[in-house]
Amino acid sequence: MPSPASDILERPLLIVGAPRSGTTWLMRTLLQDRRLVGGQESHFFRLLGSSLQAFDRQLARPRQTGLGCYWRREELVVELRRLWRKTFEPLVVARPDAQLLVEKTPDHALWLDVAKDIIPEARVIHIVRDSRAVVASLLEASRRPWGRVWAPKSRQAAVTIWRSHVSAALNSPLPVHLVRYEDLVDDAPTVLAGIYAFLDLPQDPASSATAAASGTSLDAYVASGDVGDLRPEPEGFGRSGEEARDAWKTSLGAWDRWRVWADTRDVLEPLGYGPRGARPRR
Repeated sequence: MPSPASDILERPLLIVGAPRSGTTWLMRTLLQDRRLVGGQESHFFRLLGSSLQAFDRQLARPRQTGLGCYWRREELVVELRRLWRKTFEPLVVARPDAQLLVEKTPDHALWLDVAKDIIPEARVIHIVRDSRAVVASLLEASRRPWGRVWAPKSRQAAVTIWRSHVSAALNSPLPVHLVRYEDLVDDAPTVLAGIYAFLDLPQDPASSATAAASGTSLDAYVASGDVGDLRPEPEGFGRSGEEARDAWKTSLGAWDRWRVWADTRDVLEPLGYGPRGARPRR
């Protein structure tokens, strides 16, 4: 593999967050910039990296079984890194002008310790959204054909998903840049400028991502069609940021709104959220 492609594969950008927090929206917006390349969410660390966690658990048991009988840990890490490269190499090789690989899987928030072992130079964008909005969106997804398999059907289960993902990402062992969904809706150009600064990548004024963020809306990039190597999302998967920003205030009943706030307030308040939603950035 050419050295530039190798560098890109070993220093990717991971976009993580609780499901229904705007990870797809953010990725599709960033991929308007032709210097960035990415595909559908891979669930790589949950599906393949989990073997590393199982390896560590098995080594700690009094009776030795499992992969530790056949592999040294460093050998397993090398093989998993090889699989990472093999998985995403076609995307990078097909785009010789690409400078950054973007991988978006919300659940990778729970696997960042494994990601650090396999690709230690990775960087992370954690997009966080008001827990009440996420709970409302998850419950709505559970009633859709594309969400019935994975979306929770109870308020408490949805709260648990939000808390586990956000808490894990806030304790990322990899360099992380926090983005609030509400800020992306209200002031996308400033948010994108912060992302480019975090990536140490000059922001090209002519890029489509910059042009999209300069308008009054990013509606065109809400999971509505092909972008580069991404597949179209199913109908109803995404809504415009402005439409979805405060939908929870009417889609959740007063009791549910209060319970979600009470159950997540300890995490929400330090992130700049109040009883009525996201507070303006200072």
